[in-house]
Amino acid sequence: MGFLVECGHCNEEVIVPSSRLSAGSVIADFVILKEIGRGGMGVVYLAHQISLDRPAALKILQDSFGMDAEFVVNFIKEARLAAKLNHPHIVQAYAVGEDEGIFYFAMEYIDGETMKQVLQREKVIQVEQAVLLVQQVAEALDCAWKEQKLVHRDIKPDNIMLTKKNQAKLADLGLSMIANDLNKDDDSDEVMGTPQYISPEQLTGAPVDVRSDIYSLGATFYQFVTGRFPFEGRNATEIARKHLDATLVPPIQVNSQIPEVVSQIICKMMKKNANDRYQDAETLVEDLRMFRRGKFPGGGQTPPSVFNTQTGGISMTGISTSSSSLLHRLQPTNSGKIEPPAYLKEKLRLKAEREKEENESTDTKYPTTSTSIKPLFKPDDNIQTHTSNNLVLDAHGDEDLEDFKPRRKIRKIALIIVCIIVILAATAFIVTYMMSNSTTPIPTTNKPAIAKPEVDLYSKNITQILKSAVAGQEQNFLKMADDFLEKYPEPKTTVQQNNLKLLLKTYVELDEKLRIPQKREKARAEHLEKIEANREHAAKTAELKAKQEAERRKIRQEEEERRRIQAEARKQEEMERLRYISQIQKYRKLLPYELTQLINNDNHAGAEKLRNEIISTIDSFQTGNQDVLRKASEFKSYSTNLITELKKAVEYHNLVYDSGTKLRGLQIETRVNGKRALLKVQEIRKGIIISKDAISGKSVDLKISDMDEELFSTLINRIERRAQVSGILFYIDLHKENFSDNMTPPNDFWKQELNDFQRNYFIERLKSSSSAEKTELYNRFGKLKNFPK
Repeated sequence: MGFLVECGHCNEEVIVPSSRLSAGSVIADFVILKEIGRGGMGVVYLAHQISLDRPAALKILQDSFGMDAEFVVNFIKEARLAAKLNHPHIVQAYAVGEDEGIFYFAMEYIDGETMKQVLQREKVIQVEQAVLLVQQVAEALDCAWKEQKLVHRDIKPDNIMLTKKNQAKLADLGLSMIANDLNKDDDSDEVMGTPQYISPEQLTGAPVDVRSDIYSLGATFYQFVTGRFPFEGRNATEIARKHLDATLVPPIQVNSQIPEVVSQIICKMMKKNANDRYQDAETLVEDLRMFRRGKFPGGGQTPPSVFNTQTGGISMTGISTSSSSLLHRLQPTNSGKIEPPAYLKEKLRLKAEREKEENESTDTKYPTTSTSIKPLFKPDDNIQTHTSNNLVLDAHGDEDLEDFKPRRKIRKIALIIVCIIVILAATAFIVTYMMSNSTTPIPTTNKPAIAKPEVDLYSKNITQILKSAVAGQEQNFLKMADDFLEKYPEPKTTVQQNNLKLLLKTYVELDEKLRIPQKREKARAEHLEKIEANREHAAKTAELKAKQEAERRKIRQEEEERRRIQAEARKQEEMERLRYISQIQKYRKLLPYELTQLINNDNHAGAEKLRNEIISTIDSFQTGNQDVLRKASEFKSYSTNLITELKKAVEYHNLVYDSGTKLRGLQIETRVNGKRALLKVQEIRKGIIISKDAISGKSVDLKISDMDEELFSTLINRIERRAQVSGILFYIDLHKENFSDNMTPPNDFWKQELNDFQRNYFIERLKSSSSAEKTELYNRFGKLKNFPK
């Protein structure tokens, strides 16, 4: 890393990057140019996308997050959802993926600065610019929610970029959700998704939607125009508590230059209850546009007095707010009054002229007379004439424009009632006359007798029923009519049909008047009761869901804690394992030199004591790790065998150099004074063989160190046959510390351990040697393969 190499494409010399993420490194399709920022999730680099030849911002996740599989899955899922969005005020996502264990998220590079940097420099943003920027961010939130149901969860000045063209760009959409709990135990300004802007439902763990982002955007808006946070405190916990229960100080009280409309918009965005805020970002955008166009009363300077919590729109005094609110149809005049639009004024003018003509015609044909009939509609003294210049709206809003009651309708109804009374009176007179005539005796003549007319009980009953209506007995009329219609369901003659029509006309009017309102009120009460029941059911369902979610969250937290404890235990066990194994290896390296010195100096007890102390230390290891136990067992076997082999080296050395009379009678062929002689060993003392010539009987002393290699080898072979042992030369060299690369291991132990024995012996001996001794060791053993270099 960091040196020159030849490029495989252009054959020019290039510098290899000093690290995997330094300038010039390639991550997937992106070449890193420089670092431009750091955050809670990782580092952001300015990069160049190779395939599309364009700049990009490349966010690299921290290694700790890349180790979390669940985090990585959510990270990629959210980033892919964000990449599906294409909006002028959202930082465009380019790519997400992994390259050799490095997880990255590539996005559009914005040549500008964050609003946090702007606030640090400007302190307060001008209202007009703040409204425009907030409108653009709201448009971005509306797009994210409607197209992908994405909630940002961390709206704040840091995540709003300002381009060179003064356009707002919303950053980190799709990443804030999975980073929401990264710093939950921190008391810094970056805790809990930034406490200065967090919504109450995020703090309580309730489900969130776009209204949560509207709250955070409102807090950001508040800071833009006042230069202060909505709520301040000594730490994150205190600020969070204020988001939940403290009363918001209206921004106009902090900065009197803020228009009342803007102040109330911000207050509505930051309502504690999500149902009291704007219910979608689109409505917020529309109100901000209205303000910027000066279409609130007073050119945007007179604030709305009512916020409609059902639709999220802003309503003026006495104006209903719905999806087609009069706020969008009434235009302010120069005087600041609300005038109806032109088409509505023309409609009212034509209606007034038409009613005037009809009223004049009615007055001519039907002059007013005194009557006891009460009008069905009483004019409202509070309603002004609708033909005045300015439209005055009552509390029912624009729907009441159709509810002005013209006098023509009243007169028509009065005329109908008069006609009914006249007809009833005439019918009663006829019926009475017919009944009175039927009782007069018919004079006797010579003409044939005429049959009496049959009494029409059907029509007679109708007449009696109608009399009750004329007498004002309205409830009695309805009861009698009900009984009659049940008893006589069908008329039989034309007269009966006409009388039935007359009865039904009056019946319908009185039924509408007396019974229908009661039924409507009952139906309304039942409907409201059903709504309340549904609301209670929804509340109980929500409470149950919240309880279930809390239980699931508790289970997840317990599972995470269990995993954390297990991981910590595994980590501790691994550290303990490595520590114990390292200690065993340390003892293993120490033994060759220490035991050799003790045994060669005939301190066998000291050697055993050293071994036992080490074994005791190893046995004190409090571990059940099988690897450690195996290494300990191997060490015990190794130390036991090593002591045995070193004692054997002393024993074999003494057998050759100081065995006394053990080898008496051993014959040696050699030359004495240039003559061949056969000697018999008498005894061996301190490296001198005391023997007798087998022929002359003379005593002959041989110094073993003066023997040539051939004679010494012959002596060793005869001793091995006599003592029935092998490897004496190896053990003599071991005892004398006469190490070489040609030493032949006599058994499996030394075949496996000889190289490590020599290496560890030299390491420990050099540690305890003086400079002169070290020089001597280098001169003597420096060329051996196992000597430390």
